[in-house]
Amino acid sequence: MSRSCCEQIRAIVDRLGDLINVLQSPPAMPAIINTTGKLDPPLGCIRMKVVDLLHALVLTGDAVVEQKIIESKALSVVMDLFFKYEWCNILHNTVKSMIDEILAGDKSNMKKCVIADCNLLARIITAHQPDGNGKVNAIQNVFIPIHTFLQNLHIEGLRPLHVIGSMIAPSM
Repeated sequence: MSRSCCEQIRAIVDRLGDLINVLQSPPAMPAIINTTGKLDPPLGCIRMKVVDLLHALVLTGDAVVEQKIIESKALSVVMDLFFKYEWCNILHNTVKSMIDEILAGDKSNMKKCVIADCNLLARIITAHQPDGNGKVNAIQNVFIPIHTFLQNLHIEGLRPLHVIGSMIAPSM
């Protein structure tokens, strides 16, 4: 990376708390009623751009940036939005890409954060449960890469729950 690029990334990381605040407390917007129901508040372009920016930070592969993302609990906030806005395909594709990058790489701290700190497996199980009307969550297909990751661990002779447990255990 060029020096100016590193400085820009450092400046963004220094404001990570402000970005997370935007995700948690969006600017005032009127509710939107669509075929899936009422979105109050809607996700909005600003928060979507913040998620895009976090995705770009994950893609840098920089250890300091990754540590700041973990410390800020940014991934947990992004996952909250992911499950809240179950019909937002743009958000789902961005988060899916972010999770794919984390799980496919050698970012063990990031993997631990996604699986343990964000409680991803329990959230996936909950998302697969039908609601009171027998409907299932719209985001089920997004989890295919995670299923593939766990299946590949099994194919490689590793027990997925053992591997996940070993990734989580050092912090307990």
